[in-house]
Amino acid sequence: MNKYGLTFFLVLLLSMNIFAQRHGKGHMFDPHSKIEQLEKLKLIEVLQMDEDTSIRFFARRNEHQENMRQLAEKRDDILLEIEEIVRESKLQKNDKLYKEKIAEVLKVEKDIVDERTNFINSLNNILSYEQIAKLLAFEFKFREEIKNILMEKRGMGRPFN
Repeated sequence: MNKYGLTFFLVLLLSMNIFAQRHGKGHMFDPHSKIEQLEKLKLIEVLQMDEDTSIRFFARRNEHQENMRQLAEKRDDILLEIEEIVRESKLQKNDKLYKEKIAEVLKVEKDIVDERTNFINSLNNILSYEQIAKLLAFEFKFREEIKNILMEKRGMGRPFN
């Protein structure tokens, strides 16, 4: 299958999957999913993956992203608890509770780093080390570009350029 056929197949597959997920939730237009689709297409291009490699890579990546989402949600819940405790405890000192909550946040943040490390290390049976390096560089650059676009849309200009 040539490169364009593979790209078309993956776009079709991803679109059907996303449509099925969004249709069930009642969303007709989701900018986040559009960004994800663009990111996936660019990744296939940058990493020069064939169809089999793409399927295996995105299956593992989707699992990783779900784990990261759950960990981030857990961390956010703890931080919301901390905000509530701070609001309720303005007049009294509650160092023991603060210490416990800080430890919980740090534990979840460590779990996030461990999850990321395990994901990257697990890719060596799917991707070459060169492709893994390209993936890391791509993710950094993609996040920076998205951040810059969002900042420009909000009228803040480019952050450090």
